[in-house]
Amino acid sequence: MKLLVWLVAMAAFGQDPNAVELLARSGGSALTAGTVRMAGTRVQETLSPPGAAPVRSSFSFSVAPGGRFRRAVTTGEALQLDVSDGASTWSYSTPANTWSKRPAGRPLGMQELAMLRYGRERANLLTAVVKREDSLDFGGRLTACSVVRASYRGVPWAPDAREVLRTVWIAKGSDLVLRDTWDVTVAMPFSTTETRGRQAVEFSSIEWDGAVAADQFLFTPPEGSRPAAPPLAGTGGSSPLAKVNPVVTRRVEAESTPEARAAGYQGTVGLYVEVTPEGKAANVQVLQGLGLGLDERAIEAVRQWQFTPGMRNGQPERMAISADVSFDGAAGGVWRVNRAEYMVQTDRSKGEALDKPVLTRYESPSGACPTGGARLQVSLEVGEKGIPRNVRVGEGVNGEAASAARQAVEAWRYQPGRANGRARAAQARLEMECGFPAPAQESVSMRIGNGVTPPTIAFKTEPEYSEAARRTKYQGSLQLEVVVDATGHTAKIVIPRMLGLGLDQKAMEAVKTWRFKPGMKDGHPVSVFATIEVNFRLL
Repeated sequence: MKLLVWLVAMAAFGQDPNAVELLARSGGSALTAGTVRMAGTRVQETLSPPGAAPVRSSFSFSVAPGGRFRRAVTTGEALQLDVSDGASTWSYSTPANTWSKRPAGRPLGMQELAMLRYGRERANLLTAVVKREDSLDFGGRLTACSVVRASYRGVPWAPDAREVLRTVWIAKGSDLVLRDTWDVTVAMPFSTTETRGRQAVEFSSIEWDGAVAADQFLFTPPEGSRPAAPPLAGTGGSSPLAKVNPVVTRRVEAESTPEARAAGYQGTVGLYVEVTPEGKAANVQVLQGLGLGLDERAIEAVRQWQFTPGMRNGQPERMAISADVSFDGAAGGVWRVNRAEYMVQTDRSKGEALDKPVLTRYESPSGACPTGGARLQVSLEVGEKGIPRNVRVGEGVNGEAASAARQAVEAWRYQPGRANGRARAAQARLEMECGFPAPAQESVSMRIGNGVTPPTIAFKTEPEYSEAARRTKYQGSLQLEVVVDATGHTAKIVIPRMLGLGLDQKAMEAVKTWRFKPGMKDGHPVSVFATIEVNFRLL
């Protein structure tokens, strides 16, 4: 009904010849000149369903004959710079402080020019009317404008978009576009859900056919910057700087709890974090928890972290990452618990709401850590009353350490796992180690090729469907960029293009449990970048 009303309203004002002519001339001489320079601001926001805060950017660009251009986009403190001399194109980004070079091609990110050209073509136009007269501050003085409202057949970045409504301020006399706002409805991938967004551009300066200094189209790497790494295998070979992952710029350390310190409990909490376009941590959830209040302490700390946001083509985007929070220094703590994984026993087809077991009492293995350290893989079942059973310890370097670990785990107690509020048994796997340093926050990883072999999957679990996605029958595919470390675990995960409705978290949670035969170089296991695709399909 909403769509019908909108279409009727648009048909009512139909085609106004004066408006059509104004649009055909919009952009004025700037769009036909050999050299053009523009600067302004852009605001992008989601109107419905409600999304993150609007993303505000400032931009400036110069375009000259011979394929030369220079474009700078600043969002917050992040800068994306693209420069071409007609033969080569350089891209530089401050979040990573890296640059890349490639053969020249189509100018990157000239969305403003593309939309101005698209908006003046009659073939793209459905309806148009002159709504009113207005004045805007341009170049330090008020400039009289005609305000035109028009509807279009799609937009360049989404040809099948619906309800494309444009409001444009066209300067009288020069026909320059001083303000340009587009409201667009598009379907979300693999879904019947739609989203309506707005892009509003306001130009602060427009110049054409003027002299542009030759050094505008030369690139000198900023001091301290470095060449970007090549793109991940399987990502399509686009410019490495077409996408930049989020980077932590301020890290708040998590404090242990009195209960954990008293018990000598140390380990790592694995978290799911969405980094907003403003560089904030949002929707922080536990992927692999420790219990004893440490999960809550980890979430509290990460919510205070600050990031340079993930970027795509110079624009900040919401991206999901994994974050590991380490707790160390517990009184008497020798052993650590890492990668604690729990799976509640349930019927996957019913889509039950699940709660994982939570550790409430910890006992550390007795005795000294073996010389050279020990790393043990422990599996167990957490019963409906929270009592461990069937505790099994994989082969370790020391039989006494394995026996001590088994006895300790048997003395642990849990808040049991639940399905739809009812206590259920849960399978658990965890890694216990002593004599090794805490996992480093950052480590050097390699890319496949040049003697580095890819990791191969040795064990995998399929991701659960989120309740919200199951209810709306939402389907789709995700690409996860991961680091598989030398032990065959997924150490880091980034989801550059999110699906939403909880599926990103479910995908990351599953991949965190996967095991690999690690990548190799010169006969030794190494940490390797890889790409994993996860599909969500309802049968």
